Amino acid sequence: MNIRHRVLEWYTKKALPRFVTRPLNISPDKTIHQLLGAVRNRAREWTSRNTLRPFTNPPFAITAQTTPRQLLRKLHREPLSWLDKDSVLPFARHSLDVVTDKEDDWYCSARHGFYAYRVLERYMTLGRGHEIMDLIEPIDWRPLEAALKLGKGAIVVTAHNGPTPASIEAMDNCGFSLLSVSGSSKVTEFDASLVGVATRQGRKKSLIRCMLHLRDGGVVFGAADGRHGDSFQTTDFLNQKIKVFTGFGELARLTRAPTIFLAATWVDVDRIRITLEPFSPDSEASPEQWTRQWYSIYLNKLARQMRESPADLGFQNGVWRASLGGLDWLQSGGAGRPSYLLRNLNRKLGLKRAWSSLMRDDSVDKLAP
Repeated sequence: MNIRHRVLEWYTKKALPRFVTRPLNISPDKTIHQLLGAVRNRAREWTSRNTLRPFTNPPFAITAQTTPRQLLRKLHREPLSWLDKDSVLPFARHSLDVVTDKEDDWYCSARHGFYAYRVLERYMTLGRGHEIMDLIEPIDWRPLEAALKLGKGAIVVTAHNGPTPASIEAMDNCGFSLLSVSGSSKVTEFDASLVGVATRQGRKKSLIRCMLHLRDGGVVFGAADGRHGDSFQTTDFLNQKIKVFTGFGELARLTRAPTIFLAATWVDVDRIRITLEPFSPDSEASPEQWTRQWYSIYLNKLARQMRESPADLGFQNGVWRASLGGLDWLQSGGAGRPSYLLRNLNRKLGLKRAWSSLMRDDSVDKLAP
């Protein structure tokens, strides 16, 4: 093991013990940038887990008589404590273009949306997801009906943004022949209306099942910002670089089934609107360009929703998972936090200026803080 790997191993064990709870794969065949990337992802996991932990399981008092509407209105009247503003406002300014005089309104809306999402999630967990339908305005299904008339089935894509439990309930009750794509590890091959993409084997089977379902004129539904897949593209999104896993785009390219973007958005503290918007890339583009255009259109629609409705953000899964190439949205500072430790690690390793001297020196002790 050479000096750079010894340095990183020493630093992760001595200086980063708070979030390096699982062994890092520090092997000689990895470059220093790969090693730093592994540490950085572990730090993001630590930040999300420890910073959000006090807020992810709010003490909602749900009885057999409590409706989602009642709980949402109470949540609006009596807001719960949430993340410190300094944890989320840097992201709002940099990525969502929130101006100074709108920051307080943005924060209040984002806070309500964070907990509102968890209200709906709780009802789904309790097996009472059908009660969410009372919050949804009448849905115009005509874009989907028109797409199905083309005889190629239809792909309905959403995102981990907005009240997604409402999207799931709406699609489950839409009356069309539906096959949903899920990243849950609990999905089995015996689920008639679900396909799982959490494993490589599951993804191979899901592609075949989705193509057959579309060929039979059915609807395939899922979130195209999911963090599962064997191939991905790196692209600009909200002034950041993120990874997009290309499963849905490839399915659309291979089948040329019409695609519809489904957006669920909060229009009031207890009212949800669901819209369906067809989109398609240039039919003359090459396969690679076609897929890139598909995701560009998809992400532009998602970015518009995220900028226009802070209550929709939710900060849950999908594009919000920074450790898997999603948005880096949660800030955390201080000498005991991963962001500080990583900056210090970069300085210790001297990647920008002193790398050559480090590689010539076998001493690790002098690098100690």
